Amino acid sequence: MVQESDLLLSYIARQGLGSGDRLPPERELSQALGVPRTALRRMLAQLESRGEIWRHVGRGTFLGTPAQAPDGHDGKVEELTANTYPAEVLEARLIIEPAAARLAALRAAPADVAALERAVRRGN
Repeated sequence: MVQESDLLLSYIARQGLGSGDRLPPERELSQALGVPRTALRRMLAQLESRGEIWRHVGRGTFLGTPAQAPDGHDGKVEELTANTYPAEVLEARLIIEPAAARLAALRAAPADVAALERAVRRGN
């Protein structure tokens, strides 16, 4: 029986992708496969449930399991936080967040500023 995800697996094979490789973004994949993003998401969910891919919000979708990730991160937050203290987190935030806020302000479009002003007026 042919599964919907076989279309995606064929694409992966044609591209020569292997364990630990990142898949293209959903928009690109859906165009390359000629399917709507909803169908692509079903395919990705099938592969993820079988342990053939894993997803990380903000980083992408990867082939294999998290233990095979290029950076060696296996997705376990507990391991990352075991030797981290709140003071260290605050110290990192004091370094990162002002720079991120500055970049956001510099690159904000007029529509972004208007949306922020509306949120402030609503008390959000």
